[in-house]
Amino acid sequence: MTSDFSNTFSGGPTNLNGGEDQAEQAARAAQEARRTVIHGAAQAREVGERAADDAQGKARQAASQANVQLNQTLTSAGQQLQSAAQQVRQLAPEGQAGELAGRAADLLDRGGSYLQSSDTGTIISDLEQLIKRYPLQSLAVGLGVGFLLGRGGK
Repeated sequence: MTSDFSNTFSGGPTNLNGGEDQAEQAARAAQEARRTVIHGAAQAREVGERAADDAQGKARQAASQANVQLNQTLTSAGQQLQSAAQQVRQLAPEGQAGELAGRAADLLDRGGSYLQSSDTGTIISDLEQLIKRYPLQSLAVGLGVGFLLGRGGK
């Protein structure tokens, strides 16, 4: 009678092989879930890497375009400085004032030539060298420019 009671209580006769089947099924399901998670993680990583590569490429392209535009602007500014130098020479009076105007025109001309012939990397490198050579003067110029820009914004 005890066996009838245990069969009724457990839902049927005890089958040890059925328990092993369920354990195997559970192990297979866990293994399949693990593979699915690993596959999903790999796909997510690939998508993330592609997005990062795309963003990096777009950033490089934008930086390159900005560099080209900056170089064009520097060339234009150099041409304008040289044009101003010619105007100063033409309008310079005779005598000592004319000599000072001629020197100013020479400086404008040299600055214009420098801007036209140099790219942004060269200008940045030259500025770094100048700042290293004259740190206190560079600081004073930076403060003065900052002050003027601050005053101009009001």
